[in-house]
Amino acid sequence: MRQLFLTCSLAFFALSSKAQVTINASDLASASDTIRYSVTSSLINTNLTGPNQNWDFSNLIPISQDVQSFYAPAQLPFTFRLQFSAMTFGFPESLLPNVGNIGGANANLLSDPYTFVKKSVSAYVYLGRGASVQGIPLSLVYTPKDTLYKFPLNYLDSFSSPFVGSAGFPGLGSLSQAGNRTNIVDGWGKIKTPYGIFDCIRIKSVVTEIDSITFGANSIPLPNNRTEYRWLAKNQNIPLLEVIEPASFLGARTIRYKDIYRPEVFVNHANFTASPNLVNAGDTLFLTNRSFGTPKSYLWEIDAPNTYFDFVGGTNQNSANPRLIFYQPGSYDIKLTVTYSGGKDDTLRTNAIQVLPVATGLMDEWFNPSFKLYPNPVSGVLFLASNHLKNTNYQILDLTGKLLLQGFLNAENPIQAIDVSGLAKGCYLFKIDQMPIQSTCKFVVE
Repeated sequence: MRQLFLTCSLAFFALSSKAQVTINASDLASASDTIRYSVTSSLINTNLTGPNQNWDFSNLIPISQDVQSFYAPAQLPFTFRLQFSAMTFGFPESLLPNVGNIGGANANLLSDPYTFVKKSVSAYVYLGRGASVQGIPLSLVYTPKDTLYKFPLNYLDSFSSPFVGSAGFPGLGSLSQAGNRTNIVDGWGKIKTPYGIFDCIRIKSVVTEIDSITFGANSIPLPNNRTEYRWLAKNQNIPLLEVIEPASFLGARTIRYKDIYRPEVFVNHANFTASPNLVNAGDTLFLTNRSFGTPKSYLWEIDAPNTYFDFVGGTNQNSANPRLIFYQPGSYDIKLTVTYSGGKDDTLRTNAIQVLPVATGLMDEWFNPSFKLYPNPVSGVLFLASNHLKNTNYQILDLTGKLLLQGFLNAENPIQAIDVSGLAKGCYLFKIDQMPIQSTCKFVVE
């Protein structure tokens, strides 16, 4: 019996030892890798720690997905390549807090934040951060560096890493970050997420950090303390689960995990408003994107011939918030397709807007086909065809009713040419004075 107990004990410890994985540099992402992850707001218990854990997070419900891209130096802006010449790669930073925990994709102070990494066989080190401040590239270089991992990484390994960085920008002031990261591999076992089941270790990082913004003689310190949890497994490139818990109640807990593509995550992400949804021909219509998160691209589709409308104000069908002018009355469907790094979604709204005839008190071509103008749109010479018109006058007006051109129509010619090459691109009214009615129709100069 004693021999059997000893044999079973040895077998148990052999199995347990096998589950205590060791993480090396080769288990983490390299330049040019792209890995999908999901973001969740599900409740999660981070208190389970120690050996031989079974972390069951299989009930996580994704609310969004994205793809983490690890850019080689040549793929990054020149300013960052110059400041972080030792980097292995850089990646867009959407998870870790930025200055004073106001960063990420929703930062008002900084936009397009990046983190730059030097990965070697012995360590995974944050060299610093990069972002744009009012369109000006800003590089915050850490000296000393912020070490996230030391390899090989095993259960109960621990180390501390101070980091300091600062940067100034002309006319705006300066920015600095100073802190300390205390790391410990505080658990090992199995983790279960919607992505799968893996042997793993967990590393806990307690970060104490003060971010300071300086304007002239005034300096504003912003505490940015947080605790970070990462579950790491062999050959998975990114943490299977990553949790950022800010020390302040002002910050938001952020959770993401490695995942597969889930199309259902993107359902109902695309959203927009049209204002006003009842307009006169010639009025400006505003389409406002209200989609979830920050799409990478937009595509607006209007169920109407291209000659019936124009994108204006420097916008087009790929703008986030385009503006349009419709030239023809009617009801129109509008479809918005938004694309994220991880997937896409679309929303179609039937009869999204109604366009009324121009309020000129005149009958429109829509109701009086007594003559025809072509080609429409036109870029030089406009032709008028009619077998019914007698000697009469014509006028060309803009949509406000301002007279731009006028002339006389000769009844001997059923088709007459009118030079409109001097008109700017846009929509115009062609008006004919003929008793007992007045007639108008619209044409477009392109």
